[in-house]
Amino acid sequence: MVTQAQRDELGRLFKLLDTDGSGVVTKSDFEEKVRAVASVGNRQQGTPEYDRVESCYTNQWNSLKSAADTNDDGEVTQEEWLAWAEKAVSDSGTFEKLVKETASAIFDVMDLDGTGTVSFEEYKKVNEIYGLDEATARKMFDEVDGDQDGSITKEEHLTTQDWFFTRLG
Repeated sequence: MVTQAQRDELGRLFKLLDTDGSGVVTKSDFEEKVRAVASVGNRQQGTPEYDRVESCYTNQWNSLKSAADTNDDGEVTQEEWLAWAEKAVSDSGTFEKLVKETASAIFDVMDLDGTGTVSFEEYKKVNEIYGLDEATARKMFDEVDGDQDGSITKEEHLTTQDWFFTRLG
């Protein structure tokens, strides 16, 4: 059973996925995220970089739809999302598959210059897509940058995702 604070956080995550604010998450919400994330790095449709972003979000949508869309109407309501998410945060297999793979791909998307690390500027640009202001992005970046060297490695990013979902579960 999850606490009210955990339910509140899961509700916030739902709102991040509901790109158009319709109250349901659909494939078009994920398609919009693909376009937005790809545009940050000037990734053009048909390039391997764009295809990787698209594949990540398509797989994420297919997994979510398969697991959470209980009435198979092509929409995931907040109620369906919460029921699925509460189970998912308790299941390490689901965590590994959905969160780690997605977090790894998102890191690669944020690494706009291909250096293997993410600067604050890169981090800020991608997180603007999710509605985060600069101050919030800075706070989050500083929390993720474990060694405080001014850049985030993939390991630091994945460790933070681990911590976040462990805290939920």
